[in-house]
Amino acid sequence: MWLGDFTEDFASVVCMFTTHASTGAPVAPNSAFEAADVVIYKNGNGAQKATTNGVTMTSPFDSVTGLHCVTIDTSNDTGDGGFWVTGAVYTLVLTPDETVDSVTVAKVIGQFGIELSGALRPTTAGRKLDVSAGGEAGVDWANVGSPTTVVGLSGTTIKTATDVETDTVDIQSRLPAALVSGRMDSSTGAMAANVMTAAAAASDLTTELQSGLATAVAVATLQTSVDDVPTNAELATALASADDPVLAQVALVKAKTDLIPASPAAVGSEMTLTAAYDAAKTAATQTSVNDLPTNAELATALGTADDAVLTAIGALNNLSAAQVNTEVDTALADVGLTTTITGRIDVATSTRLASGSYTAPDNAGITSIGGYVVAIDAKTANLPSDPADQSLIIAATSSLATLIGDVPTNAELTTALASADDATLAAIALVKAKTDLIPGTIDGKTFAEIVTLVAAVLLGKANGLATTTARYRALDDAKDRVVATVDADGNRSAVTLDAT
Repeated sequence: MWLGDFTEDFASVVCMFTTHASTGAPVAPNSAFEAADVVIYKNGNGAQKATTNGVTMTSPFDSVTGLHCVTIDTSNDTGDGGFWVTGAVYTLVLTPDETVDSVTVAKVIGQFGIELSGALRPTTAGRKLDVSAGGEAGVDWANVGSPTTVVGLSGTTIKTATDVETDTVDIQSRLPAALVSGRMDSSTGAMAANVMTAAAAASDLTTELQSGLATAVAVATLQTSVDDVPTNAELATALASADDPVLAQVALVKAKTDLIPASPAAVGSEMTLTAAYDAAKTAATQTSVNDLPTNAELATALGTADDAVLTAIGALNNLSAAQVNTEVDTALADVGLTTTITGRIDVATSTRLASGSYTAPDNAGITSIGGYVVAIDAKTANLPSDPADQSLIIAATSSLATLIGDVPTNAELTTALASADDATLAAIALVKAKTDLIPGTIDGKTFAEIVTLVAAVLLGKANGLATTTARYRALDDAKDRVVATVDADGNRSAVTLDAT
């Protein structure tokens, strides 16, 4: 059944199908179908869709017996990257693990494609083409092909809500509401050069301009005042002949005015320090730093200094012993350590040990005792940290003594053998003949150990016989008794034994 040709990332490809008995009557499977019961192939390729992501099975559908629905979301690529592509044909095959009318089924239930044909399709899935009553398609001016070419809009009515209308309203708001005598009056903020001509100027323009300028009399008065200001040369001459009080006053005024910034605040306002002031302040600081003598200058000055100067400089770094002691005592007193306390520490510590009331230790005796302590420690180290109760030890000792007491002595055995009849002696001889054949050890293994190992090989569990490591277990399966390294022919190259 062909389901259709769908757009890429179509979210709901629906396939309805039914199940029937051999009689043709609708019948339900022995249990409801699942999404995994539908296998999807692409372009007849044997590679199936890897996951059931995006596949939804409704079984039964709408509670109708024998009716089922599988829905596929081709936009879901989770776990199936590259499976849903344009230009491909997809086949849906029902291969359930359920049976229908007690029969195993396998059936193609549908096919569909993704953008197989070159049909006109919307850019966004689900949108419809706007077509007029006359069959014309609507035009999106913002989505016209080849936007670098001119798009003619002659005969097209522009709605009043477009940008053109908005810009027109904006321009009208900036123009005068009405003309004055056929002209537009406005205030000019700036004019291009040589726009204002004599013909365009009013006849009284010169008079109005001159009314805001100073007159010749005012200019002459100002020139007189400027002429009265002394020149630099006149100031230099005056300062050269000034006496000390005058120079002192000038220096005092200069020191004050140097602190005034170039652009002081208005009277009554807070002064604002400008960048120029900061620069001046920095320059003044640098000048002060520059006035400090360098090491070379100091060396030169000291080289030419007289004895008085050198003596004064030496006194600055010549503390007497008394001065040093005074400073040290002051520092010690600050932490509570006075000369009274330090005076008590007047004898070496080693001389204070042997006094009249002091008895030296018996080092030799201590060494002897130490030997006993070591011996005792060696014995007690074998005792458990939590030894048994005394009564339990006594009971265990008594039981052991009883068992030992039941063992016949050599004398008792000799007496019993002397009075034994021939049958008893024959039986004892037979036992002795058997035990005489048992060696004490075989290759370092006791008879009991050899029996333990042989029993494991002959009677115990075994594993790894087909590998290079064969293992034979103890009869109680508690451990490996024999571990052999073998080759493909069964030859043993190494054997590990555990008869414990």
